[in-house]
Amino acid sequence: MTTARIGLAVSVLLVLFSLAPIAPAQIHLSGNVFDGAGGPLVTGKVYVATGALGVPATKTLTVQDGAILKFQPGTYLDVSGTLLVTGTAQSQAYFTAYRDDSVGGDTNGDGPSVGAPGDWYGIRFYPAATGCVLLYAEVRYGGEGGFAGFMVFSSGVTLDHCTVRSGSVDGINLADSAAKPVVKNCALLGNKGLAIANVRLDAVPGFTDNSASQNGGNYLDVSSASVTAHLSLVAANCLNGALVLRSAIAVPTSLTLTLGAGVVMKMTSGHYVDVSGTLQVSGEAATPIVFTSFADDSVAGDTNGDGPSVGRPGDWYGIRFNPTATACDVRHAEVRFGGEGGFAGFIVLSSGVILDRCAVWSGKVHGLDLGNTAVRPIVTGCSFVQNVGIAMANVRLESVPGFTNNSASHNGGDYIEVVNGGVSTNTSLLAENCPNGVNGALVVRAPIAVARGATLRLGARVVVKMTSGHYVDVAGTLELLGAAAVPVVFTSFRDDSIAGDTNGDGPSTGSPSDWYGIRFLTTATG
Repeated sequence: MTTARIGLAVSVLLVLFSLAPIAPAQIHLSGNVFDGAGGPLVTGKVYVATGALGVPATKTLTVQDGAILKFQPGTYLDVSGTLLVTGTAQSQAYFTAYRDDSVGGDTNGDGPSVGAPGDWYGIRFYPAATGCVLLYAEVRYGGEGGFAGFMVFSSGVTLDHCTVRSGSVDGINLADSAAKPVVKNCALLGNKGLAIANVRLDAVPGFTDNSASQNGGNYLDVSSASVTAHLSLVAANCLNGALVLRSAIAVPTSLTLTLGAGVVMKMTSGHYVDVSGTLQVSGEAATPIVFTSFADDSVAGDTNGDGPSVGRPGDWYGIRFNPTATACDVRHAEVRFGGEGGFAGFIVLSSGVILDRCAVWSGKVHGLDLGNTAVRPIVTGCSFVQNVGIAMANVRLESVPGFTNNSASHNGGDYIEVVNGGVSTNTSLLAENCPNGVNGALVVRAPIAVARGATLRLGARVVVKMTSGHYVDVAGTLELLGAAAVPVVFTSFRDDSIAGDTNGDGPSTGSPSDWYGIRFLTTATG
């Protein structure tokens, strides 16, 4: 070959070489990595995990802002010691797939490419991990082997302004462990699984001001909801406005669950709130606390991602206050679409309950049910709307004074149902104790029996509608304090001429002998 031809060949090779993609400088890592042994990972460097990485117990790995760690398929980062990421808003640290050319260039030298969900596993924090603080860290394209972007089994983890995107499984997963990490101002974007999965209710306070979009589920998934210590939740703990409960909430004796204004709990089928201790609900008129169905899009949007939908009566159970419940104060709470398993929206079996300006609607059974117990809760300014059953059911007559200024409409029965008419202590009833005030009534499904030494006093406008077979027996004192224009009325359940169509059968009037009458026994006095 002539000298000229050799020179030409060399020139062509140099041109071709200059046009070929050049893989950026990279540092390969495998096995245990910590400061002093492969670390720290420094600003502006590209690192490639060619095998599984681990930060051993008692060791620290520091990842500086702008450092890029790319993972080949089958690799991950396991943390049993301390992981510190010191990213900034202007210079994040990245944990991404080997094929992701958008940061650190074409590391694998295959020409333009992007990562794909499931290209590598993710980052796992074991229970021994401690003092881990990740600031402005971004995790991309994880999910291989069923890993979430972050798998967190340790309480010693803080994720602050971190991002998990484009994973093939969940963004963050606590695996129903006892871990209580701090997760704040984080974004979960485009992961195929849930944004935040398998969180115990007592870990939820550690989640604050996070956001989620375009995930398989844009919510915080509560997989276990037993309250194990005094617990307070506020609206900022919810993700995209709601918590999703896949477990019954159980508040045991001597413990308190406190919910702040704006908290939304979406309940899945088969679950309920069971209170044996104390429930404190501090909603406000503009920001009530809502317990509703997972399918209810009218609050906190389309949480279950099935397109426009509304809840249905019986989608979940309801809220039950057991006999040991005490100091329960529930204000501006809404209960929607309950009734599964025969639950009322509220089942109240304790006198230590205040329901103030609450609403129960679209339940499959009753709005409120006292279970024919001797409890005397305070129920004030509450509304019961479109429940299939009775607005307020299974109430003893002596409990009725605790009901004040409540309203009922479009229920199976818009009244208070009295199932035990025994009066053994002095009892006074006013029109405001009836639902809908002067337009309301008590429906009595049992004899009213005023015991010797006891007084039953009824104020003006009180309407008592008696069902068949029942009567009023007075062995003590009966005081009916009506006036000419506002009498006290005892009438038939079927009588629509006063307090409207109470039995919901359309226009009807009472008939002679619909009920017995009033009898004053020989011991009656005063």
